[in-house]
This record gives sequence, C-alpha cells and structure tokens, in this order.
Amino acid sequence: MPVVRIWVANADGSNARTRGNVVRAAELAWFPDGQRLLFAGRDADGGNPGIYAFDTTTGALTRIVDAFSPRGVRLAPDGSHLVYLAALEEQPEDNGLFIVNADGSAKRNLPLIGGPAKRREAILRKGTVWLASKVGLDFASKLI
Repeated sequence: MPVVRIWVANADGSNARTRGNVVRAAELAWFPDGQRLLFAGRDADGGNPGIYAFDTTTGALTRIVDAFSPRGVRLAPDGSHLVYLAALEEQPEDNGLFIVNADGSAKRNLPLIGGPAKRREAILRKGTVWLASKVGLDFASKLI
C-alpha cells in the first residue's frame, strides 16, 4: 500500500491544501456525497489496518471496519453499504466475504459456494458490481 497525503482543491486546481495525516491507502472510492473518501488502509507506520472513511471537509478519519487485510472494497451506489473480502485474519470466522453498513454496523458474512479463496478474491477484485437494488451483488456471471 502506498503512503499518501490527501489533498483537496477547487475544480480548477486553485486553493490546494492537504487534509489529515499521511496514510497508506488502496482501493479508493468516493461516497455519493462527494465529501468522504472510502479506502482500505493503515496509518503511515503500517498499523491500525482496516477500512476507513476520510472526510475531506473536516479532515476526520474514521475506521469503519477493523480488518488486517481487507481486499476488494466496494461501496454501494447510494453509499449505504460496503462489501469486502477479509483474508489472513487471526480468527477463521473473521475471514470471508462481508457486507456492512457504511457506518460499520450490521456486519455479516455472505456465504460463497464453491471455488478456492483465490478464485473468489479474483471475482471480487475484477467482476463485482452492485445491483440496482443497492444491497445485491452481481458476480455469478463472472464465474464463467
């Protein structure tokens, strides 16, 4: 994960300024409000891994999910939920495909049928899309 500093600016590039601390971040996505940024990351020293929301207006950084190595983080189109794959967690029950409310509440494991973990991760990274229902995922068609 690269070490990054988040900058905000006007659309024309003027008034550029840094917000918040330096972090390690990957898989960035904007919330629909255009003010918060979602990412899988860690602090600059590599600690405190998880999924974060960064408020570009206030500079507040909030850890939504505490996970050692979250992958394939995807935000629902309306920003209400996110889905991610957890791997390499200490407790076996903490590994798998999860859906959680955007505030970190109501985390639940989504059952996956068949296929080794690497195949499931490839599906999540390359082919997962949210359905119009906002809480359904379409990735079965990517199995072929």
